[in-house]
Amino acid sequence: MLLLFFLTQINFAQEILAPTKEALEKHVKALCASETAGRLPGTEGIKIAKNYIINEFKLAGLEPFSAGGFNSDFEVITKN
Repeated sequence: MLLLFFLTQINFAQEILAPTKEALEKHVKALCASETAGRLPGTEGIKIAKNYIINEFKLAGLEPFSAGGFNSDFEVITKN
């Protein structure tokens, strides 16, 4: 949910304060598309979603905070 919030805030100045229904639908459809295949860690679907988000950040004129770009490594712990 937090990710969706950030995505709705990056689509140019007029949409930062009041995202349109169309902008929200565009992001939701892109991230929920069958090509993202559930977006589980380590899958092709998460790579597609990641690239979409990074591209949207760049289109909005955002710059990475660190030298690592827009990527941040983290450990995923799951219960077996």
